[in-house]
Amino acid sequence: MSNRSIVIYGPRACGKTTHAEQLRVHFELETTVDDWDGLSAYPREGALVLTSNPEAQVQGTDQSMHFGAAMRALRSEAAR
Repeated sequence: MSNRSIVIYGPRACGKTTHAEQLRVHFELETTVDDWDGLSAYPREGALVLTSNPEAQVQGTDQSMHFGAAMRALRSEAAR
């Protein structure tokens, strides 16, 4: 069974795409949707969804987090 999708938002050129693969693996997701507009549909399960839109409309119970929080989670796991 897939994990719920996670939406990560942050300003353009902050490193979302650069770190996408590491974040996808960390959150145990299957695919990445880059440069999501924040309004259109996206995969509900198994996707790391990247956007620069802080007003992104997250669907249902999907998780959203700022890029900085996502990187802190990634780094804390790597430090273990």
